[in-house]
Amino acid sequence: MNIEKTAELVAKTLDRMAAICGEPVFDEWALVSLGAEGLSLIKYEGSRPDDFADSFTEDFAPLKAEFNALEPHHGSFAFSHEGAGTGFDAFICAGDHLFLLFNHTAKSTTEITQSQGWMKSQEVFAELYERFMQDPLEL
Repeated sequence: MNIEKTAELVAKTLDRMAAICGEPVFDEWALVSLGAEGLSLIKYEGSRPDDFADSFTEDFAPLKAEFNALEPHHGSFAFSHEGAGTGFDAFICAGDHLFLLFNHTAKSTTEITQSQGWMKSQEVFAELYERFMQDPLEL
């Protein structure tokens, strides 16, 4: 899969999740690569493009334990139970050293999961990470 197809797939997935829940589940997402120099931003969609890079380390903190505990393979994912505000709520391994990060900038992970449509929207999220198992992102 390429970046354009990934962006289209993510946008459609988030739209479907929002339709199920009646509001956005995640209102920003980013594609990052993990290299020898650390994490590098490849693509960002959301309301804070100018502030995103500056607060990345702090925003990544809620997912860091899940990220470090996982041996990433295409399609692997995790949710934080500590995400709040701009702290990331979830990630998916989209390809070799490539990760999608998801967040709702105004809600905590707890608030997101209390939505009436949360369980059903997880099925849509699962379709997304399964796509990367079958067709990982390549740069």
